[in-house]
Amino acid sequence: MKTLNAILRKHGSALVALLLVFAATGCDSLNNEEPEVAALSQEDLEAASSILAESLSDQNEGLMANLNDMTAEIGVTRLSYSNRNFWSNPGLRPCRGEDRSFEKTYDETTGIHAINYSRNVESEVCSKDVAVNLNYTFTDENGEYIEFPRLNRGDIASIAFEGSRVGSGSYDSRRGARAVTFDHAGEWNLTGLQSDVASLTGSQTNSGSYETTRQDSSGNAQTQSGTYNLAFSTVDVTIATDDSEDSELENQITGAIQYTMTMEKTINGETEMQDVEGTIELEGNGRAVLRFLGLRKIYRITLRDGDITDTDGETGGDG
Repeated sequence: MKTLNAILRKHGSALVALLLVFAATGCDSLNNEEPEVAALSQEDLEAASSILAESLSDQNEGLMANLNDMTAEIGVTRLSYSNRNFWSNPGLRPCRGEDRSFEKTYDETTGIHAINYSRNVESEVCSKDVAVNLNYTFTDENGEYIEFPRLNRGDIASIAFEGSRVGSGSYDSRRGARAVTFDHAGEWNLTGLQSDVASLTGSQTNSGSYETTRQDSSGNAQTQSGTYNLAFSTVDVTIATDDSEDSELENQITGAIQYTMTMEKTINGETEMQDVEGTIELEGNGRAVLRFLGLRKIYRITLRDGDITDTDGETGGDG
């Protein structure tokens, strides 16, 4: 094998030339990215982080709402979250609401359990009206459909799941009064349920609108509104199957999610388009770390309610 010195003696000039070309193109690439990073103003970051927090949190009908439904026990007249703390103590998640108008069917040919229900919340801190449509397919280790998943829960090896949530809501946060509409649709597969750790794969698309009203430093009301289209996809996400010690799903899920989003925002009558992308790291402690591509600033999101803490110690989110 040639030594490093021998390679340098024989190809030194060529390597130097290549390094010079790389340095020049690398600088150009970095310079080309600077305007895109600079375009993310503080208002952009607040709008994007609020949308992403809502799109993740359980109480805002985000990703965790779908996953809590995916892992719930299916009954004839309702979904049972009997292994979740909020099931026995609804006050832990006052903006979650109860499942109403529950309907369930089963197709033995396709193995699909279809469920529809609605939620309505009216309180001093939040309101919400949402329609939910869910499709489940439970299979055992031999790939056979499971018709009675609650009775035969120990036989479930995998779950194929589709969930859509369409609705509107409003709430007060430390970032201001916020009104939203949303349309979330996800397809997820949970495999390895016979082992200690199950693997989650899939994607979800979210779209919607928002309007936030708050006071600026001079005490004047400032309104920011807009629409968005957002896509999530898993990178490496796992869920612990043993919930005997901790019964909150948000504390059992770890891994990474990629996202891309396009926002159309209007601030004081001026409309702009903004594309953002990055990653979300699920920490397994009820929180997630939100990162924007090209920026060092990070946000920590509480998966339960969408509360936000950034690296500067500022907080925001649900009331």
